[in-house]
Amino acid sequence: DAFNLLSHSPRVAPENLLLIEARHDVFVPSATIEELWQAWRQPAIWRVPEGHISVLLALPVLERAADWLAARAKSPVSR
Repeated sequence: DAFNLLSHSPRVAPENLLLIEARHDVFVPSATIEELWQAWRQPAIWRVPEGHISVLLALPVLERAADWLAARAKSPVSR
């Protein structure tokens, strides 16, 4: 249970959460991401054409995620 994200509730509002689903992930099925998305009150979700590890090295995804985070850091919603 300690490693099962469904066993934990985020302590931030859904508008300050971002899930990134790697569509070619053979370790975490899409159904698992969908279940987590529902359980965490449907935060933003990006479905990208990457794999489980390649998503961590995909510069366009990382830049987009950094921009997403920076925008929320400046927004009054994040406080």
